[in-house]
Amino acid sequence: MNEQKMSQWGVGPIFVGVLISTTALGILLSYTNLFSFAQIDNEYVRIILFILAVLLIMEGGLVWVLAVIKSRVIDKIKNGKLVTDGIYAWVMHPIYSAFFLIVIGAILIRGNWILFFLVPLYWLFMTFLMKNTEEKWLLAIFGKEYEAYKDRTNRCIPWIPKR
Repeated sequence: MNEQKMSQWGVGPIFVGVLISTTALGILLSYTNLFSFAQIDNEYVRIILFILAVLLIMEGGLVWVLAVIKSRVIDKIKNGKLVTDGIYAWVMHPIYSAFFLIVIGAILIRGNWILFFLVPLYWLFMTFLMKNTEEKWLLAIFGKEYEAYKDRTNRCIPWIPKR
């Protein structure tokens, strides 16, 4: 292992700040006449969106708890360890994924077609940001160990680990 140290915050505050602020702004704008034409009014669709939203928000909360509290990631980062077990076996960036899932839930609750366009933009932003920052740092620090981890683990969406 290289003797470089990884920041315990990474680019998290930037990513989370952008997600929360643009989602909040989008939701506020959806209450104006600017986006009112895209509001979903069908009661059954709204119920389905609400159920999906609650499930995504709950999943995001669970992923965050597993990533931060259960895995004790801050302690492991301070001790220079690559975390690859627990939720980190399911997704490479679970803390970012948690916020991604939560804001998708908020967007679904609002039920405005215009806001749905934020979801793929957030995914692209997360992918670009992770590939060009933390993944480069981790590769420089952990080398082949990180490369093997990266090959078997999803970047953004929690999913069953590859064997």
